Amino acid sequence: MKMKKTAKMKEQDTEQATAFLFVGHQLWLDWINTEIVANGERVSLIADYADLRAWLLASGAWQETELARLERQEEAEESAEEGKPVKESAAEKEKAGRGATGRDDLTRLALAWRGRLRRLAEAMASGQTLDPDAVAEINRWLATRSGAAVLEPTAQGWTATTRYVYSGLDGLLAPVAASLADLLTHGDLTRVHKCENPECVLFYYDASRSRTRHWCRMDACGNRHKAAAHYARQKTKNAGAKFQC
Repeated sequence: MKMKKTAKMKEQDTEQATAFLFVGHQLWLDWINTEIVANGERVSLIADYADLRAWLLASGAWQETELARLERQEEAEESAEEGKPVKESAAEKEKAGRGATGRDDLTRLALAWRGRLRRLAEAMASGQTLDPDAVAEINRWLATRSGAAVLEPTAQGWTATTRYVYSGLDGLLAPVAASLADLLTHGDLTRVHKCENPECVLFYYDASRSRTRHWCRMDACGNRHKAAAHYARQKTKNAGAKFQC
C-alpha cells in the first residue's frame, strides 16, 4: 500500500526544492549547479536518492506521476525477480534491504557523472576541445530511453510528439543528457560560462542578446561584486583626500 505524504513531509519536500538553484538556463548546467559553495566549502545539494528525486521534480525534468510510475515499475520488477509479492510492506522491504540499493547506486552514478559534466563545462568555458569519452557517456545516458513520434491533434491541425519509453530508473538522467545533446547540436558552446566570482562554482548559459552576463545571479554574486567595487572606490577616494596638500 502506498503511504500518503503528511503535511510535514510535503513541507520538507518544498523546502528541499526551494534550496536548489536554477540559474544555468540549461538543464545539464542546473544539474552541475547542485554542487555549490557555502561558507567557503563545496557542498552537494544531493546526498541521496530522495534529494535526486526532489531535484528531478523541481527542475521539471520529470512529473510526479511519471516518476512514481517508473518507481513502481522498478519495485515490481525487483519483487518478481525475487519471487516476492509486489505489494510488500515497508517493514518487509527494510528488513530485506530492498528498494534502496538500486536507487543508491543510481545516485552515486549520477553524482560521479555530475563531476565529469563539470569538467566538460569548464572545457567549454575555456574554449577547449570536447573529450570524445564525454560524448560517449552522453550517448550511454541517452540510450536508457527509446522514443517514437506520435501524431496528436491540435487546434491548428496535427503535431508530432515524441513519446519516450524508459528501461528503468537508469533513464532518470536521460533528460539531462538530452539537454546537453541539444546544446551540442543546436546551441552555441561559447555562451557557456562560469560565474565570474572566483569563489563561486556555478555555471550558466548566457542567453542574453548582448552576451554580457557575468554572474550566476545578479542578486548574489553580482551585488557582492558591486559592493566590493564601491568599497574599493570609496577607500581610494578617502585615501586621496587624506594626503591632499
